[in-house]
Parts: sequence; C-alpha cells; structure tokens
Amino acid sequence: MQWIKKLLGLTTPLDKKKKELSNIRVKAIMSQRDGDLRRYATLSKKAEELEDEIIELLKKSTEI
Repeated sequence: MQWIKKLLGLTTPLDKKKKELSNIRVKAIMSQRDGDLRRYATLSKKAEELEDEIIELLKKSTEI
C-alpha cells in the first residue's frame, strides 16, 4: 500500500513536515557555512518548532 501512495505522490501531513524539516536543516547548514549566523539561528529555531510539531503528530497517531 505504501508503494502505491509513493507512486501516486500522496503524502500525509507527517511526511510533508518531515520533508520541510529536512529542507530547513539543509538551508541552515548552508547559511552557517556562508557565515550568515543570524539566518542560521532563525532556521534552527524554525527546525526545532517543526520537530516539536512532528513529535505531537506522532503522539496523536499512537493514541488513536
């Protein structure tokens, strides 16, 4: 069933958040390498918030 969803491009909100988190982490690392520490800090904070949201989604999915 999972492979059908991947084939059709269907994703869950959890998958979308995980992908967004990955993209933010990459941008944060690139900002740090470029020496833009303010942007790095902003993106790191945003990544932490997304991690908290992902944890909450996982908790809700296991409660049901």
